[in-house]
Order: sequence, then C-alpha cells, then structure tokens
Amino acid sequence: MLAKFGGVEFHVKKIDYGRSVKIAEASFLADDNKSQVNEPDNIDFKIQGFIYGREVENVKRRLEAALSRKQGLLVMPDGRSAQVKTDEGGWRISGDDENEGYYLLDLNFKKIDADNLSLQIIELKEIDEEKVAAGQAETEKNILAEFDEKFTFEGFPNFVKTQSFDSITSIAGKISKLTADNLIGQIVDPITGNLDILAAAAGGISNAIMSYLKLGDTFGAEKDYFDTYIGIAGLQSEVDYPEINDESLLQVYTNAKAVQQLVNQEAVVQAVFEASTKKQYDNRKQIEQTVETIQKTAETVLFDTDNIVVQTQISDLVNLGIKLIRKKHAVKIRNVRFNRSFPAVVIAHELYGAENIEDAEARLVKRNEIRHALFCPAGEELEVEDV
Repeated sequence: MLAKFGGVEFHVKKIDYGRSVKIAEASFLADDNKSQVNEPDNIDFKIQGFIYGREVENVKRRLEAALSRKQGLLVMPDGRSAQVKTDEGGWRISGDDENEGYYLLDLNFKKIDADNLSLQIIELKEIDEEKVAAGQAETEKNILAEFDEKFTFEGFPNFVKTQSFDSITSIAGKISKLTADNLIGQIVDPITGNLDILAAAAGGISNAIMSYLKLGDTFGAEKDYFDTYIGIAGLQSEVDYPEINDESLLQVYTNAKAVQQLVNQEAVVQAVFEASTKKQYDNRKQIEQTVETIQKTAETVLFDTDNIVVQTQISDLVNLGIKLIRKKHAVKIRNVRFNRSFPAVVIAHELYGAENIEDAEARLVKRNEIRHALFCPAGEELEVEDV
C-alpha cells in the first residue's frame, strides 16, 4: 500500500485512524465559563510504514522536510485525503541495520480542518500539484529546445566559441554568488572546461546549464530556494548588441542572450515550484506578497521571451502555481477580538486547547506579527486558524 504526505510517497505496513472523545476546555476568556462536557475529538491517524530503494536518501530528506513543517496533505492508500498536522505522538524515521537503504516510519497525525470531519476523496490541490509537475517538465523541454535552436558556434571564428563560453561562466558565477549571499552555499567551479566539453556531455550545453539551476540537487531538497530563484530570474547578460553589422559579433550576442533567457525562464519555473509545493506561509499577507513577487518577476521574463510556445507555457504554469499557493497553503481562518490584553499562550489555549500549546502560541504570534507574546493588543482583530 502507498500513501503520501506533503507530496512525498511512502509504503504503508499498518494504518489506524479514528476519533476519540475529549473533555471540552473551559473558557478562560469568556464571561461565563463553558460547562466541561465530553465532545468528539478530530480524526487522528497512526501509520507504520517504510521507504526504500535507490533514491531512498533523497526521499527521506524530502519526507523529513515535509514532517518538519508540521502540517500538510495526507493521502491515504484508498485515495482519500485530509489536511493534517503532526500529532503529539510525533514521528520517527528509523534505519534498519540489516537492510541498508531501508527506513521504518512511525507517523502520527491529526486532521486539522474540523469543519468537515469526514475524509475527502483526493482533493483538487493534490491534482493541481501533479499538474504543476507535469507543466514544469513540458515547459523545460521547450525552454531547452528554444536554446538549442539559437545557440551555435559552428561555422564561426573561434572567438565566437570562446566568448560564448565566457557568457556561460559569467552568469554561472552570478548564480553561485547569489546562493552564497542567501546563505544556501557556494557552488565551487560551477562550469569548467570549454564549449566542446559541455556539448559532448549528455544532453549537450543546454542541459548542462539547466542542471546547474537545480539547486535542490546540489544543496538538498529541504532548503527554501524561492528568493534565490527570484534573484536568478533577474540576472542579465553582460554582452551588448553589436554596434557594427558583423555576423560573428551578432552570434556572440545571440548566444549570450540565449543563455540569459534559459536561466531567467528556468528560474521562474523553479520559483513557481518552490512557492506552490514547498514554501510555507504564516498568514494571508505572506501569500499575497509571494503571489505579487511571482507575477512581477514572470511579467519581466515573459516580456523578454520571444518564443510564443515557451511564453504561453510559463504563463499557464504561473497561473496554476498561484492557484495552488492560495488553495494549498492558506488554512481556514477566522478573526477574533478580545477587549482585554492577554498573553498569547492564554489565547492559544482558549482557541486550541492544551495540546501542542507551544506550537499554537508560536503560530498565533507569527501569523499576527505580535511584538510581545505577553501582551496581545486589546480590541484589535487577530487572525486565527479555524480548527
């Protein structure tokens, strides 16, 4: 049996789920305390599973990253799904001494969208995530094809080859500086050799440049690369359009422009993937800021894209990614207001109960950008998760 959490697939040995009964919390903030009565708790899940195979270390890192975010979409073996958070039992990933490349999973979740206590057939957001992945692959194929159509040095003087290679190493150096400035890490000797060596590699020059932009493969899938990709999307070539009508100089410019466009276009594609499938948001404001950043960045890159097929595909991918960002990461919320100032922990206890109170307090403070957790402002609306 197979299940998914946060888009990461794993094998299931045993799954147990259901609802318990809990005692309702007394209200600390209302004028009249609620009676303490029994009420049904939300659905919890206890899953024993495993991962294995040639790519197991990469799968393990992705699963750890998803679990560390503490909430996400759980898709069960029968296709039903629910938005869940990690339960008080937590999660464990254990290696097996007798089976190298095999990890045991012990996962505990609780359903968080309490407005509907039934499990849903696989949600549109999961389907949209698959559409993003499919759209990304198809777009990248055409980005590579466009580059291969423009970039050439055959039949030109040797300086065209030399200066075209310099264009690649120049923009690669800028990418490496961006990753270092964003504290991701620095790529050592990103592009070496010459154009003949790159052309002889699997997939040719275009694939060599494209693979260099897969930051997750270099630094690990668990890091956040969104801001770095936005920066990469704005990188420019240092080669100007030739002042004299010379075919060789024009090809140097064309090659440099092709490198820039490939890098910019792929950066937008990767930024959409990061924002829609990995990036976490504390409130609606962050979601809209991310959407605005993607739209502005994509608009600039698309304006500079002269291939109508690539232009259309990137535009469609951006629109789908934005739809997924708004749907997948925005938990259901409501607004509350208290006439007195209370510590955040007291409000969190009133809203969510004693379970995982520290996490609930931290989310409340972060979501509302509260400056001091001991003094939540009185009379102001607070944005809280509706669970």
